[in-house]
Amino acid sequence: MNDLSANPMTPQDAVTLLFAVLSPDLMEEARKLKDGESQLVHYTTAENAMQILRTKTFWLRNVRCMNDYSEVQHGIGLLLKVFSGPDNDRINRLYAALDQVAPGAAKAAVELFNTWMPRLPDITFIGCLSQADKSETTGRLSMWRAYSAPSSGVALIMDKTPFVAQTDKLKAYSLPVAYLTDDQFVAGIDRCLDALQGVLPSLVGLNPVTVQNTVFWWLLCMAVGLKHPAFEEEREWRIIYIPEMGESEAIVESVESIRGLPQIVQKIPLIDAPEFGLHGASPDKLLERVIIGPTEFPLVLMDSFASLLKSVGIENAEDKITLSLIPLR
Repeated sequence: MNDLSANPMTPQDAVTLLFAVLSPDLMEEARKLKDGESQLVHYTTAENAMQILRTKTFWLRNVRCMNDYSEVQHGIGLLLKVFSGPDNDRINRLYAALDQVAPGAAKAAVELFNTWMPRLPDITFIGCLSQADKSETTGRLSMWRAYSAPSSGVALIMDKTPFVAQTDKLKAYSLPVAYLTDDQFVAGIDRCLDALQGVLPSLVGLNPVTVQNTVFWWLLCMAVGLKHPAFEEEREWRIIYIPEMGESEAIVESVESIRGLPQIVQKIPLIDAPEFGLHGASPDKLLERVIIGPTEFPLVLMDSFASLLKSVGIENAEDKITLSLIPLR
């Protein structure tokens, strides 16, 4: 039995520790982004990139309309495999550990999550970016193949500030996607539950509601942030918005036609408005570089995007635009 002595940590530090133990891979990828070891890139068509800059909005789409029909379903399936059942050993281990900190909080989180889980594929909106190493200066071949044909592709290199800001005001959250097999997921959960035992003394004194919220968010991140390993080369980073869980004052819902399919989209305004949870999101602060992908008309696109960047207040626009020299075949 652990000696659960007085908690020497601040409540915020204790919450961070709890989430780091439960989601070590997520926290490590977030650290890399925050420390500048990686960057975020939005691969898209030239037409859509133009629309983002011209309207100063970034659209989130319902997962039912995404390219991969199994979006979110894969994560839910893994959770059910590992945690479901009337007397599940892993759920009982989670309850037993956190009951020493906040009795009943973990169970309340799981029960609450279970009420939301069946509906997540219907009510979740996401925006997709790709995490890249700083050395990736010409874009990634696999992504150009996905977004350059039949249209010309563009990569928008984003500043990290909006994605590492500690705020709950926007009600939209970003997280890296994990690509795991069933066995890898099971092994990872077991490591997390083992590690949890070692940090319990530092968690004493946490408010039960805080523990419940942290466990709920952990489960939600796994449900919406797990994909099949076949997609690993994407290195996806997602923006997640579930308006039924918490509606944003800044994000605007709209019905738009995308490739002929009318659908509900959620539009994040690209403005710098900390009061709404938007930190450094205006184009002049958000956009670091533009890479023009393989195309028959590179100079046309360079001139066009230079004009677009200037129109949204970006100085030295020509210096921010480069050509990808990757041959697409």
